[in-house]
Amino acid sequence: MEYEWVKLPLYPEWDYRYNVSIAGQSIDLRIYYSDRTQKWSFDASYANGDVILEGSLLIPLTPTLEYKIEGVSGFLWLEPISKDINEATLHPDHLYKYFNLYYIYWTE
Repeated sequence: MEYEWVKLPLYPEWDYRYNVSIAGQSIDLRIYYSDRTQKWSFDASYANGDVILEGSLLIPLTPTLEYKIEGVSGFLWLEPISKDINEATLHPDHLYKYFNLYYIYWTE
């Protein structure tokens, strides 16, 4: 079994969406920040509009979207760029500066 890591872009905006291909599946992601809760969330859907997941929190070092994409074994992974995430705690709205976002899946 081999692991494939697909690096997904993070942007300086507080609410954005884009399309990404994960293991042959076209997925629409919306990533957004809530100033009220000071947390990042995301929505994921297939290109045809069918919802995969809505309002899920992006939590560092915690697998999410696990086994939700049809025909793909894997998960979304938010990884700190540095081991010291104190700066990220002080500026939670700057996700793109302090983290990398990946979709990790395995192949036969």
